[in-house]
Amino acid sequence: MQQMILSGELKAGDRLPSQRELARETKVSLSVVNAGITNLADRGFVRIEPRQGVYVADIARDGNIQTLVSMLDYTSTALDTSLLEPIISFRKALEPQIVRGACEHAAEDELDRIDAVVQKMEEASDETLPELTFDFHHEVEIASGNMVYSMLANTFKDIYISFFRATQAYYHPERSLPFFRHMADLIREGDAEGAVAAQMKEFSVWLEAMPKKTNA
Repeated sequence: MQQMILSGELKAGDRLPSQRELARETKVSLSVVNAGITNLADRGFVRIEPRQGVYVADIARDGNIQTLVSMLDYTSTALDTSLLEPIISFRKALEPQIVRGACEHAAEDELDRIDAVVQKMEEASDETLPELTFDFHHEVEIASGNMVYSMLANTFKDIYISFFRATQAYYHPERSLPFFRHMADLIREGDAEGAVAAQMKEFSVWLEAMPKKTNA
């Protein structure tokens, strides 16, 4: 059902068959169908209207963090970059303040933790790199001296990791390893302008690497 919504086969406002019908069609118990519908509702894909039925939700209006995580996971297999570009744009607006703060406020132990993450990344497999990429940015956020950034990152952790996993489909993570080492060095040197410029350049590289849509 989720795949049908994400693919556009089911559209916002479409009424789903009754739970009894779904149980009969899928040959599973009514309790399993009920749990599945509840899960879809919790993740913002459907809305349950008592005594009226279950309808496909308007994701832009009713979606939540878990909706976005599911969409990113779907993106990683469907190679649809339309969702990735807005996330990069969001990060481009926020990252300069975070990076600048880290360059200006990072303590020695915070710099050491950033370096330690980079070392782990250099020894990691593709499977573990998305989470380590989150760890790198999280350590930079902590080092920025603004706890709001790190708390926001924790809130959006699933989104960050799903985003990094989705980008692996077209941008091999090993290509970013020199960037992370360079960023760690710039932050340790306190070179705010250089670090911000490096981050913005990396965003541009990501955008350029995205598969371009072609008109059919």
